[in-house]
Amino acid sequence: MARSIEHLPESVFSVYDAMLLGVYHPRILLISTPSYTFNARFTAPDAPRSVRKGFQDPTGRTDRIFRHDDHQFEWTIDEFRSWCTRVAQEWGYNVHIGTVGRALEPDPFGRDEELQGASQVAVFRRIEAVENTDREKRGREKVQSLNSGTETHVLLASYQHAADPSAENPVSLELIANQVKQLMDARREAFSEIREMWFDGAEVAKMCGGWVEVLLKAVEESPDLSLARDIDGVARRRDRWRIELLSSTMSPVNLWAETYDGDTSADMVPEGWTPGEPLGDSPDYSDVDNSTGVEGDVSAVTSDDDVDIASDVDGWGTVDQQVPTVPWDTLGKNNWDDGKSWGHVPAAALSSTAGWDGDEDTTS
Repeated sequence: MARSIEHLPESVFSVYDAMLLGVYHPRILLISTPSYTFNARFTAPDAPRSVRKGFQDPTGRTDRIFRHDDHQFEWTIDEFRSWCTRVAQEWGYNVHIGTVGRALEPDPFGRDEELQGASQVAVFRRIEAVENTDREKRGREKVQSLNSGTETHVLLASYQHAADPSAENPVSLELIANQVKQLMDARREAFSEIREMWFDGAEVAKMCGGWVEVLLKAVEESPDLSLARDIDGVARRRDRWRIELLSSTMSPVNLWAETYDGDTSADMVPEGWTPGEPLGDSPDYSDVDNSTGVEGDVSAVTSDDDVDIASDVDGWGTVDQQVPTVPWDTLGKNNWDDGKSWGHVPAAALSSTAGWDGDEDTTS
């Protein structure tokens, strides 16, 4: 069950925890809400209040400027943590608290760690030692005592969303690396960011059992792939790490020949043309000398084997690069040879609040 809470008026929010964690008592409850702490990122630390853009707190309880005109509140990190901790203890839940939505660019005032993510999230997990009948009874009593005026809720439908059979059941690293290589070959890519491979190649995510750590390890151990954590000396976030294809099993393809149905000579490529883009008006090649025989002329190419037009593309040749190793012992290992059985799950993989940054700020 998942809920955003910033749109709830006080009359509803006052019984929110009693109804959700008491009366309904789901096994897992995910809550998200904007972080007012993060809002400071929109202005300089010494900027006057007049430069702030947004919406005045419609309830009049604070003088804060919110992000949306329907927000009934926006909490700081400390306020959200305090509320989550209190209601978790009251209703018999463990709670994991964090933030998601880190900015792509570093804060010019060095406040990234202080301001954290744009949204706050909390995952409540029910403690089974506490009786559900007790939760529900206390929840209904609290709702009634607050005189919410709500009628008794009736369950209209119940849905069970089973996990994919591949979840937490990765195949071997070799098979994963081969799939990555085949995808890059098919797309004629020398490079692919981790996030592109993960989301665009859905089969890869399934083969990894839903663990991006497994994909990283598969890339590192493959002789045909390399993992770059920085580009031109600039460190990147994990989702921006880049997979480099060190060798290709496909023959280079003349992309100009695929686009223009005519003379396939490289000499005929219009200036500024980008492979994969359609042509505009048909160009006039009447003044171009189509003769052959000049040293290096590729106009007479008749097959993909005659000339390697991709030989100058960075990444298609052999790349000698020392790649630092991700500590594999953090992932656990149990009967690795069969590629099926795993040890303990990485903490980042277990956390629903851990984003690409691995935000796992507080465990209560």
